[in-house]
Amino acid sequence: MNENGTSTFYSRACLATGKRVLASIVNEGLVNCRVLENQKDNLCKVGIFPKNTELSTPLITFYIRDLYVPQSSLVEFFHPEDICDNPIMIGEVNKCHPSMIFEAIAPYLEGIDSTVSSQIKAELDSSVLNQGTISFLFCVFSFISL
Repeated sequence: MNENGTSTFYSRACLATGKRVLASIVNEGLVNCRVLENQKDNLCKVGIFPKNTELSTPLITFYIRDLYVPQSSLVEFFHPEDICDNPIMIGEVNKCHPSMIFEAIAPYLEGIDSTVSSQIKAELDSSVLNQGTISFLFCVFSFISL
């Protein structure tokens, strides 16, 4: 167990799945991703903004390493593994859970009603549980084979 009462496998699964969700929503052009700050050590703080809105505060912020920063500061593509393990912030809260990431952007996506949104969140939760279980079993089998 870690400090917030969840298993390490579950926390790692949330982070890995959350990174894939973030990369997917940006790479598919569902949201805008803008560089907010260039940091030292090739890190960039980026923010997720809804398309076609004038929001000045990002819905989600996180850090990407070794990012090519275009002159427009709009990020159009990155790999999930480019996202740092630093906090993924939804508003002011450190949350990397994939269904919470989706929940933050869902109101700004066209054609997503509450039924579809609930189904997507359930699938993301299932993905986290499956990945956490697989990671745990891999660890157990690795230990047994020693």
